[in-house]
Amino acid sequence: MEIDANFRLMFVSVGTYEQAKRIAEVLITKNLSACCSIISGIESIYRWNDSIMCEKEYLLKIKTFNHAIENIEKIIKEIHSYTIPEMIVIPIEGIHGPYLQWAKEQVIKD
Repeated sequence: MEIDANFRLMFVSVGTYEQAKRIAEVLITKNLSACCSIISGIESIYRWNDSIMCEKEYLLKIKTFNHAIENIEKIIKEIHSYTIPEMIVIPIEGIHGPYLQWAKEQVIKD
Protein backbone atom coordinates (compact mmCIF):
# COMPACT_ATOMS: atom_id res chain seq x y z
CA MET A 1 0.00 0.00 0.00
CA GLU A 2 1.11 3.53 -0.74
CA ILE A 3 0.31 6.79 0.98
CA ASP A 4 -0.79 9.89 -0.91
CA ALA A 5 -1.85 12.76 1.33
CA ASN A 6 -3.96 14.23 -1.48
CA PHE A 7 -6.11 11.22 -2.46
CA ARG A 8 -9.72 11.51 -1.28
CA LEU A 9 -12.99 9.62 -1.25
CA MET A 10 -16.06 11.82 -1.47
CA PHE A 11 -19.53 10.54 -0.61
CA VAL A 12 -22.68 12.16 -1.97
CA SER A 13 -26.25 10.89 -1.48
CA VAL A 14 -28.76 11.55 -4.26
CA GLY A 15 -32.44 10.78 -4.70
CA THR A 16 -32.40 9.09 -8.11
CA TYR A 17 -30.16 6.85 -10.16
CA GLU A 18 -30.40 9.28 -13.07
CA GLN A 19 -29.06 12.12 -10.95
CA ALA A 20 -26.22 9.98 -9.60
CA LYS A 21 -25.26 8.93 -13.12
CA ARG A 22 -25.42 12.52 -14.40
CA ILE A 23 -23.11 13.79 -11.64
CA ALA A 24 -20.70 10.89 -12.22
CA GLU A 25 -20.59 11.46 -15.97
CA VAL A 26 -19.87 15.18 -15.59
CA LEU A 27 -17.08 14.54 -13.06
CA ILE A 28 -15.44 11.91 -15.27
CA THR A 29 -15.81 14.02 -18.43
CA LYS A 30 -14.18 17.00 -16.70
CA ASN A 31 -11.34 14.82 -15.34
CA LEU A 32 -12.27 15.66 -11.74
CA SER A 33 -12.67 12.05 -10.63
CA ALA A 34 -10.83 8.87 -11.57
CA CYS A 35 -13.94 6.78 -10.92
CA CYS A 36 -17.43 7.24 -9.50
CA SER A 37 -19.25 4.24 -8.07
CA ILE A 38 -23.04 4.34 -7.72
CA ILE A 39 -24.30 2.30 -4.79
CA SER A 40 -28.02 1.48 -4.70
CA GLY A 41 -30.18 0.28 -1.85
CA ILE A 42 -29.34 3.11 0.54
CA GLU A 43 -32.03 4.10 3.00
CA SER A 44 -31.54 7.37 4.86
CA ILE A 45 -33.44 8.35 7.98
CA TYR A 46 -33.17 11.99 9.04
CA ARG A 47 -35.06 14.95 10.44
CA TRP A 48 -36.25 17.62 7.98
CA ASN A 49 -38.59 20.50 8.85
CA ASP A 50 -39.53 18.88 12.17
CA SER A 51 -40.49 15.59 10.52
CA ILE A 52 -38.69 12.26 10.54
CA MET A 53 -37.99 11.29 6.94
CA CYS A 54 -37.13 7.89 5.50
CA GLU A 55 -35.96 7.95 1.89
CA LYS A 56 -34.47 5.54 -0.62
CA GLU A 57 -31.27 7.01 -2.03
CA TYR A 58 -28.20 6.28 -4.12
CA LEU A 59 -24.70 6.87 -2.80
CA LEU A 60 -21.98 8.22 -5.07
CA LYS A 61 -18.45 7.17 -4.09
CA ILE A 62 -16.15 9.63 -5.86
CA LYS A 63 -12.42 8.84 -6.10
CA THR A 64 -10.44 12.04 -6.52
CA PHE A 65 -7.68 14.28 -5.23
CA ASN A 66 -7.73 17.25 -2.90
CA HIS A 67 -7.09 19.77 -5.71
CA ALA A 68 -10.37 18.78 -7.44
CA ILE A 69 -12.71 18.98 -4.43
CA GLU A 70 -13.69 22.64 -4.86
CA ASN A 71 -14.70 22.13 -8.50
CA ILE A 72 -16.56 18.92 -7.64
CA GLU A 73 -18.49 20.78 -4.96
CA LYS A 74 -19.53 23.48 -7.46
CA ILE A 75 -20.76 20.89 -9.96
CA ILE A 76 -22.72 18.97 -7.33
CA LYS A 77 -24.41 22.18 -6.15
CA GLU A 78 -25.40 22.96 -9.76
CA ILE A 79 -26.81 19.51 -10.56
CA HIS A 80 -28.09 18.19 -7.21
CA SER A 81 -31.80 18.51 -6.47
CA TYR A 82 -31.48 18.66 -2.66
CA THR A 83 -31.54 21.99 -0.83
CA ILE A 84 -28.60 20.83 1.30
CA PRO A 85 -26.70 18.06 -0.51
CA GLU A 86 -24.58 15.72 1.56
CA MET A 87 -20.91 16.02 0.61
CA ILE A 88 -18.44 14.19 2.83
CA VAL A 89 -14.72 14.06 2.01
CA ILE A 90 -12.47 11.44 3.60
CA PRO A 91 -8.66 11.28 3.43
CA ILE A 92 -7.22 7.84 2.70
CA GLU A 93 -4.62 6.10 4.89
CA GLY A 94 -3.32 3.82 2.15
CA ILE A 95 -4.01 2.88 -1.46
CA HIS A 96 -2.84 0.18 -3.86
CA GLY A 97 0.11 1.66 -5.78
CA PRO A 98 -0.98 0.81 -9.34
CA TYR A 99 -4.51 2.11 -8.65
CA LEU A 100 -3.06 5.35 -7.27
CA GLN A 101 -0.92 5.83 -10.36
CA TRP A 102 -3.89 5.19 -12.65
CA ALA A 103 -6.05 7.63 -10.63
CA LYS A 104 -3.38 10.34 -10.92
CA GLU A 105 -3.46 9.96 -14.70
CA GLN A 106 -7.24 10.44 -14.75
CA VAL A 107 -7.63 13.50 -12.50
CA ILE A 108 -6.01 16.49 -14.15
CA LYS A 109 -4.71 19.42 -12.11
CA ASP A 110 -5.74 22.94 -13.13
